[in-house]
Amino acid sequence: MNSTLKLNNITQTLNVAIKTTLFDKYTEYPDAYDIERVWYYLVGVAGTVVGAMGVVFNGLSLGVWTSSEMRTNSGLYMIMLAVYDMTFLLLNTTFVSAEYFYFGLTGSSKWFNVYVRPSMPVVDSVMNVALTCSVYTTIA
Repeated sequence: MNSTLKLNNITQTLNVAIKTTLFDKYTEYPDAYDIERVWYYLVGVAGTVVGAMGVVFNGLSLGVWTSSEMRTNSGLYMIMLAVYDMTFLLLNTTFVSAEYFYFGLTGSSKWFNVYVRPSMPVVDSVMNVALTCSVYTTIA
């Protein structure tokens, strides 16, 4: 019971600290709210829509290029390109765009700091590898 009270006190303290930090930011920088709204629409909404469409269309192209009559050398390049692009889009939409989308709706990014931030070094590395492979496959 005592640990539950301590946890509640810590949570209340963090909530007060977050609210005062946001309030101080908006009083010190009056345009901060507008900038966050732009990021919400550009990265959050547009990024999520583009990422979802990219995953769907890359999945369709994988279906076409993996058919038996399309398995040529150029078809294999297209399969690799679709896989790399889909990997990048899934990770980017899930870990980057979703943060801005969620923050724009709720005004809080607590879940990002707790659940996503610890995995970001691995996710960033995989996204960079997928993007680099996509660029080199396009050049080849």
